[in-house]
Amino acid sequence: FYQICAGASMLPELGPSLGLQSASEHAYSSVCTHIPGVDDAEMLQEALECMDGLGFSSDEKRSVFQLVAAVLLLGDMHFQEGNDGSLIGDAALAEKICELLQVSRDDFTRTFQYTTLEDPFNKQIINMQQDPASSSNTRHSMAKHLYSRLFDWLVWRINQSTAGNVIGSKKDAMKKIGILDIYGFEVFDWNSFEQLCINFANEKLQQHFNSHMFTMEQRLYTEEGISWSHIEWQDNREIIDSLEKKPFGLFNILDSECSMPKATDDTCLSKIHSTFKSSKVVYKTSRFKSTNFAVAHYAGEV
Repeated sequence: FYQICAGASMLPELGPSLGLQSASEHAYSSVCTHIPGVDDAEMLQEALECMDGLGFSSDEKRSVFQLVAAVLLLGDMHFQEGNDGSLIGDAALAEKICELLQVSRDDFTRTFQYTTLEDPFNKQIINMQQDPASSSNTRHSMAKHLYSRLFDWLVWRINQSTAGNVIGSKKDAMKKIGILDIYGFEVFDWNSFEQLCINFANEKLQQHFNSHMFTMEQRLYTEEGISWSHIEWQDNREIIDSLEKKPFGLFNILDSECSMPKATDDTCLSKIHSTFKSSKVVYKTSRFKSTNFAVAHYAGEV
């Protein structure tokens, strides 16, 4: 975001058509616009040189920058009440995003005007009007999805460039670039859905570690007659089941509420509390009315 805002002039045929301003003018990038010692324009130049070195075509580079610009502009959208669902507040901005994404204006507008549900009995599609708050959430979801798909494509594209001309069975042994993201449990004063997902991923990693280092290794020691002291360890299966097990895991409740036409934060919280009223994993943070709930993770309460 910051590189493309600072160095759009380095894209003479494309930069002006992206519709970008300085990073401080866009909602997604306005929080922190400067890091001491970092030249965003210079880093964009390095990125362009890397793309050229990896054999990116002009069309591929153009598509990457258009998608990044579209994601940034999605954050600037605002919505207002309409007679038939919410309306996009800035028509010119919407037109620019459609141009960058190469989608029709009508399809783009309907995405924010309605949410679609499928009738489970007759399989017909039902269009439910969205209010401005729901449209705003849809916009954030679209931005995250576009950025995630672009990231996945870039990793695939880099791997394609570094694979060489291997054919047949040798292709399985080709060199690849992979990314290992070690999360680490997160807990802040205010924890969002993002922290829930990150901490859930860590629960799964912890379970994998426990299974290999304690269960499987100790079984192997026993089979080979190795003298050792049995290690007692804390199993986090109950935590994982509380979060993902169908049909009443926490994530399933969230999915269910997302498909309900009149669901709110309060209705979702009420279902969570009623489902886990006797749970020691998911529970109320206070006897008094609150919009929070807590999860007792392997590493502590969040």
